[in-house]
Amino acid sequence: MVGLSDSATYRQAEDFVSRNIAGETVLVPLRRQIGDLDSIYTLNEVATFIWECLAQPSTVGQLTQALGEAFDAPPATIRQDLEEHLGQLLAIGAIRPAA
Repeated sequence: MVGLSDSATYRQAEDFVSRNIAGETVLVPLRRQIGDLDSIYTLNEVATFIWECLAQPSTVGQLTQALGEAFDAPPATIRQDLEEHLGQLLAIGAIRPAA
């Protein structure tokens, strides 16, 4: 996902739910309104932050800025982490491009 445009916009997919269990955020895909327990994903702190931001459609630029304000890291590291996490969330279908 290297080179994402700052204007690319993403949002959470409707067919995933998140839960905080013992201090960890887990994502569970829904299949026919039933949780698919064979496909549970655990998010780290950065991925959880991104997931929560994407409750509303957000641009890559907005996410980069929010991450920079929330985490103490160099801008290049923030952008690299963001692109990596967005790529993983897209790959499992947890987020989608927003129209």
